[in-house]
Amino acid sequence: MSIALLKGFRVIDLAGEPGAQAGRILSDLGAEVVMVEPPGGSPARSVPPLVAGPDGEVISAHFVYMAAGKRSVTLDLAGDEGYGLFRDLVAVSDVVLVTAGTDELRERRLDYESLRRLNEGIVYASVTAFGSSGPRRSWRGSDLVAWASSGIMVSIGDEDRRPVAPGGGLAYAAGSLNAVAATVLALRSRARTGRGQQIDISLQEAVLSVTMDTGPFFPLEGGSQARVGARRGPAQGHFPARDGFVELLPYMPGQWDSLAEWISEDLGIHEATMDVFKGSIMARAPFGELINGWVEQLSSRYTKQEFFVEAQRRGIPCGPVNEPVDLLSDPQLEAVGGWVEQDLGGLGSLRWPRPPLRFSGEGMGTGAVPAVGEHNDAVLGGVLGVQPERLDLLRRSGCI
Repeated sequence: MSIALLKGFRVIDLAGEPGAQAGRILSDLGAEVVMVEPPGGSPARSVPPLVAGPDGEVISAHFVYMAAGKRSVTLDLAGDEGYGLFRDLVAVSDVVLVTAGTDELRERRLDYESLRRLNEGIVYASVTAFGSSGPRRSWRGSDLVAWASSGIMVSIGDEDRRPVAPGGGLAYAAGSLNAVAATVLALRSRARTGRGQQIDISLQEAVLSVTMDTGPFFPLEGGSQARVGARRGPAQGHFPARDGFVELLPYMPGQWDSLAEWISEDLGIHEATMDVFKGSIMARAPFGELINGWVEQLSSRYTKQEFFVEAQRRGIPCGPVNEPVDLLSDPQLEAVGGWVEQDLGGLGSLRWPRPPLRFSGEGMGTGAVPAVGEHNDAVLGGVLGVQPERLDLLRRSGCI
């Protein structure tokens, strides 16, 4: 049977950059996601990187990706009429997404308690730097702050250089994914109880949850995680290939044995298979420099894709260190349909990643990118029943 996981649910998206991907994924899962923008458009429409559109206008590539498939409604939430329409929309919706701080939301009457009085079943999901409660709830944050405050960033990079934060807004992605999972569970709970609930996502905690490199071990032992750079031990880490780098992690004894046999066969270095190197990774730790030299000689003979394929054949955990352009021709992504041609309306057609979650049925794709206020008539008129004459008056007065 043809299904869409969240078909029939309406999401009000007030999220800025930290939670923009949550709305995008909920839309991909079939929900009607309504971005509520101020008249004139959201600041999110100018988030870098900026590119030239088909008509020469400057557009935000970030916004294009995050807003595709959503609907756009403009409301002046600071005014009584705009806020009144927003209240009416909350009353007929299922989820509200926010990323503003607790104090700001309360001042603007957009906090959970204010909206729950309008709709007992509302699921209210906030994605903020340090959560909506506790001593740091009013602290400002960013993707970089999330990596640093989680303790992870101190472990990334070379020991004699500054810490390094991953790029691409991955902290925001972690927060958004947590928000999506919690929202789906909250909607499931509401189906049984009839009650909504508040979801409180801290970017600091969301990022901390995705790594093994920081945890209680180091402080309990009276130390801290050191930066180890591209090499984490003998035959572990980044190694050069003819066209870039590969990542190796032969942690288990049998995986090392396979790598040692490969070194012996390809390079004629038969010492690699000696018993002194067998067993746990700790047995090889004193010989790290020697072993890494052998692996460098081996990996340098191959392209990263060739090395990756052969390592996989031999049962050795390995992956190519891909540049963005490599992903466009990656055979694994091609095999699973990782890229799709998407019609974005006036922006034309683009090839980009398919939705991260895929089910059989309708509603699993991404739609066009909405213009500012494109769905005012459909949502305010069609859903809330605002008459055309009043909509025209609201436009002229700057309320929408």
